[in-house]
Amino acid sequence: MAAVDLRDELQCSIDQEVYKDPVTLPCGHNFCRDCITKTFDHQHEDDYRCPECLQRFKKRPELIRNHKLRNMAEACPQPDQEQTGIFCTFCDFSVPAEKSCLQCETSMCATHVTRHNKTVLGHTLLPPSTDLNNRKCPVHQKILEYYCKEDKTCICVFCRLDGNYERHQVEPLDEATEHKKENLRNILKVLTSREEEMTKKIQSLQEEKKKIHEKATLVSEKVIEHFQYVKRQLAILEERVLSEISRQKEDILLSLSGIIEGLQRKKDELSEKMGHIEELCRVDEPVTLMQVSIDDFSHVKDTDDVTELEDRRTPYVDEIQEGINLKSLLEYLSSVITSVKKGIFTFVPTAITLDTKSAGQNLHISGDFCTEIFSNQDEPESPDRFEYPIVFSIEQFSFGKHYWDLETSESGCWRVGVSYGSLPRRGYQSLIGDNDKSWCLRRFGRTNWARHNSKDIPIAHSTSCERLRVCLDYDEGRLSFYDLSDPIKHLHTFIASFTEPLHAAIALWGYPCEYRWVKVMRH
Repeated sequence: MAAVDLRDELQCSIDQEVYKDPVTLPCGHNFCRDCITKTFDHQHEDDYRCPECLQRFKKRPELIRNHKLRNMAEACPQPDQEQTGIFCTFCDFSVPAEKSCLQCETSMCATHVTRHNKTVLGHTLLPPSTDLNNRKCPVHQKILEYYCKEDKTCICVFCRLDGNYERHQVEPLDEATEHKKENLRNILKVLTSREEEMTKKIQSLQEEKKKIHEKATLVSEKVIEHFQYVKRQLAILEERVLSEISRQKEDILLSLSGIIEGLQRKKDELSEKMGHIEELCRVDEPVTLMQVSIDDFSHVKDTDDVTELEDRRTPYVDEIQEGINLKSLLEYLSSVITSVKKGIFTFVPTAITLDTKSAGQNLHISGDFCTEIFSNQDEPESPDRFEYPIVFSIEQFSFGKHYWDLETSESGCWRVGVSYGSLPRRGYQSLIGDNDKSWCLRRFGRTNWARHNSKDIPIAHSTSCERLRVCLDYDEGRLSFYDLSDPIKHLHTFIASFTEPLHAAIALWGYPCEYRWVKVMRH
């Protein structure tokens, strides 16, 4: 508590901190040199005032260093020092200790440590501690200076002379401490390495999470786009079918209206004639009645129009062709579904052109740039040319679904697949499938493997692989190989997260006297 009160008395009234390089003004008040200097810098000339008592000075006051106050401020315990609770044994007030002497069993401030070192030699100084007994042997009350490896305990010089430790491995405590620290540092390196690996793994998984979110968003947008397309087409189809039904209705009603009007006219004519006949039937004069010609009424028996209606087998209501409308509906729906399927599932046949600038040794590219032949012909070296018989396509793919077909010679060694353009051009790391930048199907003799990053995956069933199809879905990260035999056989599918544009890649091996070839088929 006394230390806290002392620190309050040694605080500058400007920054509320313990004095740093305290100076005194003519009025007697004290401040940190920097604090009062900055205060005077912001005051007007000829109007300097003391921040404490507001006394005015005609000119800028001279700052006089207060040595005694400075010494007291430097001895004043700081908050982080006071927390240890260990103070100098020899100071009259609570001054934080800097060292504790093991032999003297005392704690000392910086001033008393200096005096102690001048008067006493060979004593062991430790960081401030209230419990010095743990550095002394509980049996002999001597300083623990050695470490026994067998018993894993600290001992004093008398313990070492004891017969119990005569054949034990004993080393100085300082050396043992350094050895233990070295072991701890080694363990720390291992743990640090593991922590870095975990950090990288976490970062990788975080990136994967980000990609999943992005991919889900992209797929959702595509699905929404397809459903919007289907909805638009269904709306068009609905309008078209309803329009057709309306047209059929209007045509049938118009036809019926014409027939009804014609029948109504004939009905009126019949009514008129029927009335005339009824009048004739009421005539009593025979001569008059007999003078009327019966032929004028002969057409009364004309019932062709009514007979035509009676003989009609199909009701007019059935002429609204529900079956034809539904058939049209289903046909159109089928075309919509086919269109959506093409947008989602169809791979696009892609033309592949072999790049002569990348063609490695013993390769000859045909004039149509689609056939690669293994020969003894060697081209001049260049930075873009492979050391081994490998060639890239000019085309590169960074999105979408693509496929291309290949023909191979009946025998020989070849590799076909895809690769990043950053694949090295020299050394074994440039071989397709022998690194993390390329994926391929390879043939050696009569055996086939799928290969990536120098790891082979055997193809389950035997196949000649004379005609191949390579299907690349860049967005989904899928690369598939098929044998175009009858029936078509799926050989292998790689799943990967592609991060760079891909080229089609082909490699051929053999002896110069042997004839080997791979041809890209045009679609």
